[in-house]
Amino acid sequence: MKLALVGVGQAGGKVVDALLDYERRSGGSFVADAVAVNSAKADLLGVRNVPPDRRVLIGQSRVKGHGVGADNELGVEIARDDIGEVTGALDSLPTHEVDAFLVVAGLGGGTGSGAAPVIARRLGELYTEPVYGLGVLPARDEGGIYTLNAARSFQTFVGEVDNLIVFDNDAWRET
Repeated sequence: MKLALVGVGQAGGKVVDALLDYERRSGGSFVADAVAVNSAKADLLGVRNVPPDRRVLIGQSRVKGHGVGADNELGVEIARDDIGEVTGALDSLPTHEVDAFLVVAGLGGGTGSGAAPVIARRLGELYTEPVYGLGVLPARDEGGIYTLNAARSFQTFVGEVDNLIVFDNDAWRET
């Protein structure tokens, strides 16, 4: 199965970056292509394995490349406003090689938790391939706003994808 990876927000971008690194080191071939989407320019610069032309900065007119903080409602708004920029980057994906899309996002922050469901919905509207989500839950010690964002995002994200895989940060830390 060949995946088109879409990393949304800081956590989503980091996970997609790590998956690309793993594929390269292992000699695998499960990724058809990848895109990183963020409202924070510094976070996009930290993504090393996603090509620069596949890094999409959204929300420039509102947050000037500084991110949305933990405001996932603002993340939704800027994703809706700039969905054309995201789909523009997706237009150049080799969709003839794609078996499914995987939208990856942290569910606790602002950009990932807000924008990932918007992007997943748009992918479902544009393509016949299944759209899956990978949501990273915030750790317990990250605070109440992140937990609230995760609850909101989970409800929305699960309705926009064919299946949502949830990754528990606390369980990973304990192992």
